[in-house]
Amino acid sequence: MTSIGMSGGNSKDFMQDKLEEVRMEYLDYRFEQVEKELNKIVDLLTKSTEEQANRTEQLNSDIKELRGVIEEKVNETLNEHDKKFLVIDTKVKHHEKWLSDIETETATSRQMFKNHVTAIVYITVVVIVVLFSLAAMDFSPIIKFLTLIK
Repeated sequence: MTSIGMSGGNSKDFMQDKLEEVRMEYLDYRFEQVEKELNKIVDLLTKSTEEQANRTEQLNSDIKELRGVIEEKVNETLNEHDKKFLVIDTKVKHHEKWLSDIETETATSRQMFKNHVTAIVYITVVVIVVLFSLAAMDFSPIIKFLTLIK
């Protein structure tokens, strides 16, 4: 019995050793699997980071290009508006000069017709002067002219 008990004890130790060995192999296998998965994740993250960096570079270059286009369009618009402003400014100055000339030329007329009474007096004086000058020249050519008009 002692040999059986001893061999049984050895067998138990052997089984526990074997169980421990299998457990360690399984743990090693699981660690290797986890390590492989982690390496895949690291690779994917590295690729994703590189892709994002490339996209960022592309976006930055697109932004620079768009800024250039926008700046060009803004400058074109400003130049166009500056030209239009110069044309309008020139026209305004021309019209201001024209209005100033008209103001100077019509100063007497405006003064004459400023008041109704003075306007009637001036018109009456002008009509009398015209009639006296026509009377001094003779009415016959004027009458002939008026009959031709009828």
